[in-house]
Amino acid sequence: MKKYAMVFDAGTGAGRCNLFDMSGRLVSYAYREWEYLKDLSSSNKEAMLFDAEQFKKILFSLCRKVITQAGISADEIVAVSATSQREGMVWLDRCRTEIKTEKPGEKTLCKATKKRKSVDDAGRF
Repeated sequence: MKKYAMVFDAGTGAGRCNLFDMSGRLVSYAYREWEYLKDLSSSNKEAMLFDAEQFKKILFSLCRKVITQAGISADEIVAVSATSQREGMVWLDRCRTEIKTEKPGEKTLCKATKKRKSVDDAGRF
């Protein structure tokens, strides 16, 4: 069985999913734009809201597309990583337990042990 790493990117204007083999070669790639909603309750005319459910559906569909394009089994994916616009994300483990939370302006990392450690701008503890 071959092994692969999957990387999600939740960017400002789109979601991306990339699949790499263990030598770092890009095997498959999928991309889809998403839209934001105007935050009418904000006094800031530029304020936007994102639809977490819509973004999740897009990222899951990109994941399925990448797996199908590559012709592999999901069991062959041994690592998953993500990058994001850092506007606010919650990561859950298989038991739906929060393992990482990031909110705008907050630089903290919440491990599965629930110990909170401060993280500086360079990502160091």
